Amino acid sequence: MIAELLDGLASLPPAAVTAVAGVLVFGECTLGLGFIAPGETGLFVLGTTATAPDRFGTVDPAGSLAAQRKYVAAFFDLHLRGRSTTVFDRAAHPVVELIP
Repeated sequence: MIAELLDGLASLPPAAVTAVAGVLVFGECTLGLGFIAPGETGLFVLGTTATAPDRFGTVDPAGSLAAQRKYVAAFFDLHLRGRSTTVFDRAAHPVVELIP
């Protein structure tokens, strides 16, 4: 039953799948309906219906972690400490490609 439901969701256009996931998260977070369908269900729907990463590739895990640490630290430095940064102006790490 669940497999058929997920297959049906996977056949929908990506925008429709995102809308379904958004409704599930909205229902939990805004309407308080988490006891019916937890918001994590939306993430589950998105994760299980993803078939091919057309726009994304693979990256070395250590490089990915280093890039994440750099960008998260720069974000908090900018917004919490008020320190200016140029990290977001260009790709500041070799494994990062900015998508306009």
